[in-house]
Amino acid sequence: VGLRIARLQQKRSILGLLGEGRLPAELGFKNTNPDKNGGITLGAIFGSTYGLPVVDIGLWSKVREARLDLVQSQLELEKSLIDVAVDAGNSWDRWQQTIREWELSESELKLQHELLERIERLYEQKQAIWVEVLGARVNLLRADANRWTQWYNLQLARFNILRATEQ
Repeated sequence: VGLRIARLQQKRSILGLLGEGRLPAELGFKNTNPDKNGGITLGAIFGSTYGLPVVDIGLWSKVREARLDLVQSQLELEKSLIDVAVDAGNSWDRWQQTIREWELSESELKLQHELLERIERLYEQKQAIWVEVLGARVNLLRADANRWTQWYNLQLARFNILRATEQ
């Protein structure tokens, strides 16, 4: 994109300001007297100066500049569309990741429940001490707090998807 813009700016500033122009070509009728010019009846006289184009140079350069601005705005539009698509893709990826983390936190909570029940059974059978039961309860509460954190992150990811897709 940058290379295209640079090429257009260089072309505008060097080549495109003067337009095509013209070389004056004039036909002149000469004396047909063989004594004076050897009897040439019609001769072509080509000028050596550059004739200005018919179109005003300022107007011509403004038209070129407008074309360049149009191309540049189209390139900026395409770049912004690509940025929007990338943002939507990243939002989708984050949403899928938070869904997976939510499912894992649900599984962790379920495992902590089972572990607490097992430790309580062991305590009732006098095969575990009360500190182990308290530790299992703390782990269960921590797993529940992690699950709620993941639920909150999942809602944020959902809102991010809606924002990225402008819904």
